Amino acid sequence: MSPSEVDLQIANEARKLHESSHQPGKGQGRSGRHPVTSSIGDNNPAMLSDLAGMVERDIIAVQRAVSDQLTRISNRRGFLAFSKYSLELHRRQLVPATLVFFDLDTFKPINDPHGHAEGDGVLTLFSEQMRDSFLSSDLFARLGGDAFVALLTNADSDVVVTTRGSRFTDGLQHRCAALSLPYSIAFSYGLVSCEPLKHSSVVDMLHEADSAMDRGKRAKR
Repeated sequence: MSPSEVDLQIANEARKLHESSHQPGKGQGRSGRHPVTSSIGDNNPAMLSDLAGMVERDIIAVQRAVSDQLTRISNRRGFLAFSKYSLELHRRQLVPATLVFFDLDTFKPINDPHGHAEGDGVLTLFSEQMRDSFLSSDLFARLGGDAFVALLTNADSDVVVTTRGSRFTDGLQHRCAALSLPYSIAFSYGLVSCEPLKHSSVVDMLHEADSAMDRGKRAKR
């Protein structure tokens, strides 16, 4: 889930609170306005301004806590939080979900000779391709360093490899070619399908997918 989707969730919750606060109910007058909020709005515009500033600061703090500052996608903390609810939904609806663990093979050979700025560009490019290739309902994040993860919704392992995986790989190659990069961006991956009886949490899936990625990386050597 990207930061923009976090914004949407926050906005939706704010809208619900706003609507509920304007519905007549207990403690409200016939006008439907709560006497306390009415008093604040009518007589204390400065207080309303202060409250708005507090809400804005809280939203910014949440965004920073769950977002990777370089790539602007979710970080590990955000992924673990969002994926918990996503997996619960998949289990209730009995739809498949697959976790993919990515690790860049060529990051160090790019970062060391070309510099950290070029390395940061590679990480940003990789995350942008994730955003372009995966569905809005998918979750994806940078776990740290050159490791990324995606939790793909309504997709078993075969679908991931034949459709979304191919779309991601092809898109990444085309993006590198369009930028005339003097190097290619290669990566290893490991994937695991969610099995509710086997995986008690997304952390279990991460460990299993990480191990599968390591086996694939060793097989290339």
